[in-house]
Amino acid sequence: MVSWGLYFAFLKIIVAKVGWFWPNYIPFIFFPAVLFYMRARGIKLEKVTKNKAFLILVIATVLVRLAEFAYSLGISYGQVAIVAPIAGANPTLFVLLSFLIFKDPITRQQIAGIITTLIGIVLLSVFSV
Repeated sequence: MVSWGLYFAFLKIIVAKVGWFWPNYIPFIFFPAVLFYMRARGIKLEKVTKNKAFLILVIATVLVRLAEFAYSLGISYGQVAIVAPIAGANPTLFVLLSFLIFKDPITRQQIAGIITTLIGIVLLSVFSV
């Protein structure tokens, strides 16, 4: 989580130097380390065809790639102080969508989180200009 946070904190510097496309592939340098860790700990991976989830996996992979490209493009053209919090507000969207689609009740903690997130985005957009 620390390396992930550092990556996104310094992404604007990287994007300014090499463009928005290539920084998407920096995290993949560390991906084999995750597989080695899983093997060392004895964590087994199930085949994606076991639960007929291959199509869902492909769709999710494509959508995540598109989202990362859109984020990097937004970082390169927009202000990081505005783009990053809006992109990081996805838990707010998930809570609202789960309430609207699945009728999942929203807790007080989630309401406080949504309000705090939205106030933070507004304050960042007002004071970062």
